[in-house]
Amino acid sequence: MARAGLLHDLFFYDWRVTKFELGTHAFIHARVAVRNAEKLTPLSPMEKDIILKHMWGATTALPHYRESILVDFVDDYQAVVEFCQPWSQHVKRLLQQLTNAF
Repeated sequence: MARAGLLHDLFFYDWRVTKFELGTHAFIHARVAVRNAEKLTPLSPMEKDIILKHMWGATTALPHYRESILVDFVDDYQAVVEFCQPWSQHVKRLLQQLTNAF
């Protein structure tokens, strides 16, 4: 699970610039990551499933292992944290300014 968690986003392109005819980055990058990981090391069926299914919810491919679901949930959680962090810091600064004003 740890190896697949480290390899699940192993793609070497800027997803904001590179576009694919077969679909968006969310649908393509897991397959690219598996291909790249297989060039570096042999993967077990579970590791392949974890990498391929870590976008479950955005994609329709159901995970076959509990570990796949866990990596997906941790990846989703971290994405939400990274998305909200700049906004959260901005709100904290505003609240600090308001507190200092009184």
